[in-house]
Amino acid sequence: MIVVKHTPKDAKAYCVGYEMDNSMACVKRTMAEVKVGDRVTGNCWKRTWTDMYGQSYAFEGPMKSTDSMADYAVRDMKSGEILDGSSASGYGVALTIFEQLCPDIAK
Repeated sequence: MIVVKHTPKDAKAYCVGYEMDNSMACVKRTMAEVKVGDRVTGNCWKRTWTDMYGQSYAFEGPMKSTDSMADYAVRDMKSGEILDGSSASGYGVALTIFEQLCPDIAK
């Protein structure tokens, strides 16, 4: 388990980096709208984890398909789909969480 905390500093980084908005209004709006849990959890032996939004994933090892941008197969447990490796699929964040939870198993 890793404990996380959404802070105004995080909100500011989001506002500046993604919305190109340096205002305090953006920080306040982001803090009010973005709801995240206070932890990520995982079962390293089962190669599964749940992120701060309550979404569950499974690490299935090296990607076998050559049609994917992903190096590893990460399955979204709700949809059953393998993340395609794009940032839009959430692949990078999901894999980073697993690597932090289970560093010896993630490779």
